[in-house]
Amino acid sequence: MIGQAYVEIGPEDPDYQRLLAESISEEEMAEKRRRWREDDEALRAEFEEFKARQAEE
Repeated sequence: MIGQAYVEIGPEDPDYQRLLAESISEEEMAEKRRRWREDDEALRAEFEEFKARQAEE
């Protein structure tokens, strides 16, 4: 399973240093979401074109 979660911890948490290396900023997350939406739109358009070609055959 692959997942993402938001958990707020501080430097006193024993996992802080390990998780800090894997963390991203809110701005980086917003950029990821924007790219996902753009990629989803390109994939949707490609699928619609595929469906149209299948209907023609």
